[in-house]
Amino acid sequence: MNNHHIITQVCKVFKSFAQQLSKDIYLVPEIYNNSIFAYRYFDLSNNLPEIANNLDSYQENLLKNTYFSLDAPTALRWNHYIYFITNIQSLDSSNYKKAKQTIESDINFARKLVFTDVDIRSKSFYYYPEISKKSTKSISLELSDIIHSNSIDYVINNNISIANIINSLKNCSIPLKKHTATVPALNPGEISDTNNFLHKIEIKNYRTYPLGNTYSFKKVNLIHGNNGVGKTSLLEAIEYLYCGENSRSTCDTNNIKILGFFSGSDIPLASNCFTEEAQFNARNSAWYHDTRGGRTSLCSNFGKFNFFDTDAAIKLSLQKNPIQIEADISRLIFGSEIDTIKERITCILKFLYDEIKILDTKITEKESSKKSLFHVTKSVDFNNLDKLNYLNTSFQSYSKLKISSSLNNLSDILCLKQQLDKLLDNIRYISSFKDKKIISSIMKRLYYANINRLRGSNHTKELHPSHINNYSVKTIKRIECVLKNICEMSNLEKMGNIKDLDILAVETIACISKLDTASEFIRHINDKSSTYIELQNELLTIHDSLNNYNSILQFLSIQKIRIERLKAIIDNSSTNQYFTENIATINTLLKNLHSCNDFSLSTSNKKYSILRHKSHEKISISKLCTGQRTALALSLFISLNLKLIDGPPLIIFDDPISLIDDINTLSFFDILRSISLNCNRQLFFATSNEKIAGLFRMKFNFLGRDGYNEIHLTRNFP
Repeated sequence: MNNHHIITQVCKVFKSFAQQLSKDIYLVPEIYNNSIFAYRYFDLSNNLPEIANNLDSYQENLLKNTYFSLDAPTALRWNHYIYFITNIQSLDSSNYKKAKQTIESDINFARKLVFTDVDIRSKSFYYYPEISKKSTKSISLELSDIIHSNSIDYVINNNISIANIINSLKNCSIPLKKHTATVPALNPGEISDTNNFLHKIEIKNYRTYPLGNTYSFKKVNLIHGNNGVGKTSLLEAIEYLYCGENSRSTCDTNNIKILGFFSGSDIPLASNCFTEEAQFNARNSAWYHDTRGGRTSLCSNFGKFNFFDTDAAIKLSLQKNPIQIEADISRLIFGSEIDTIKERITCILKFLYDEIKILDTKITEKESSKKSLFHVTKSVDFNNLDKLNYLNTSFQSYSKLKISSSLNNLSDILCLKQQLDKLLDNIRYISSFKDKKIISSIMKRLYYANINRLRGSNHTKELHPSHINNYSVKTIKRIECVLKNICEMSNLEKMGNIKDLDILAVETIACISKLDTASEFIRHINDKSSTYIELQNELLTIHDSLNNYNSILQFLSIQKIRIERLKAIIDNSSTNQYFTENIATINTLLKNLHSCNDFSLSTSNKKYSILRHKSHEKISISKLCTGQRTALALSLFISLNLKLIDGPPLIIFDDPISLIDDINTLSFFDILRSISLNCNRQLFFATSNEKIAGLFRMKFNFLGRDGYNEIHLTRNFP
């Protein structure tokens, strides 16, 4: 190992100098405002087994001038660190591993850590926080490309209700965004306040506790006291100041008024029930680059980046279901927004699955009906339609009958048949007379009368007296009338005698028979035609229905595929992407937050996994203990907070370390102290555990009255 290079790197990290105490031991003090607040010893002797066997005497000798000095401040004794630097080859041996475990598990005097020279070069031995250069985005913006390219913006647009989405999709239309007003810019006071620390808060009509109405803050703030005295409420009052509501609990907001005063700004920040919604939209857009409107969305982002969700961390640490663990991690990274998007996707996909199933059933039924009707229409036979033309022309062969040259339809045929039936009745009436002489005489009389009429003469041949002796005038007149009717339907004027009536009767009977056949045939054809037309109309209706169903099915199937693709990306890629982009920061935090340091994150093919150091096996998060999961939750939150460039420069914790031990608690406070000193962050930490409060005090009270503040809450007025 190159001692010079190692110590040079260490001095750069801590922005300090190194004092060489012996050949392989160096002291690097950390200084704030010209005062030392921590001593960091570096042992480069690479002699772990011997040191582990004599650890107490080793520490007493090493720390005699700092830890054991009577002049050393009490708080400084809690800020001694000894780093043992070795190489990877040595650390692979069993005796070195055993020595490492002995040294790091010892809780006396100073915090002791074993690292390799590789850790020093990679700066992973100490967490030095840096504000991200890349501004954070909401998951909605992260997914915007695929959402816009697939025209499924409605999935994440909370301005469109699920009911409106379903109604639009039923009509094969893309749900459109409701018109929303342009997000206003932050007012000058908000811009100034955003870049400064909260100096004072005034609370009116918020909750019963805390009892005070005005509280002052510094850069680092410890809020402690028993349970039920208002610690969480005070933190949530800060949340309400920024967001206009609280994510964890609700209360009557009608009379709430909270004012925040900021260092370096003369304009207070105000939040109450009268604050316009547009201003919260402006804050959400400017601070978190989230264009979703509303206080709820703003509150969700504040909880994601600024206010550690202790409840979610505890839930993660105790969860046994691997699938739910992944969901809890996703919620820590993306906030409640991810739950809202997933819930909307679930509702929309359920509708699409149900509707597509119904359409498939309808299409199957219609296809079956179409097939059956098609076979029925094929059974309709029109090959004999030419028979009608044959029957129509065959009527012209009756010379004794007057028949229209064309019989076009059933109505014509029925009318003709009615006339022929009357003609036949008249013939039968005439034929009923046994005395043919009277009939013949009258026929001749009518015949000559017709000839004389044609010649222009009115002369009428009189009947012979012997022919009419037995008939009344009335009968004679009726016979004449009947014969005239027969003439109208026949060519009687060509008849020479009574035998012509017999010929006429035969033709009439034959014609009536043929008319019956024709009418029956036409009725059959009409029935078939009617059935065929009905079948064709029904087939056309089915065809239109099928086209409509298939069009709807195609539209809904495309929407389903696009939303399923989005769901897969959210389920599989979003968390992996965050771990991939921030794995170095998260692993450094994990290494410093958990003393065992026996696992880390790794990524391969854009997928994250947890790697156990001893066995190099990949394990699921469900295999981690509660302390390790808590460390993971804290690491994720801190990495998110440091990615916040334009938002409020504060970080809030409400009793976050109930599930981690004292050593890891001190490591956590070291990380918070590093963030406080090196990043533009105002820290709020609340606890009901006075031991934890004491440890926090030892880590931060070196900041003095200008930088450190304690608020002790009770149920009694001061």
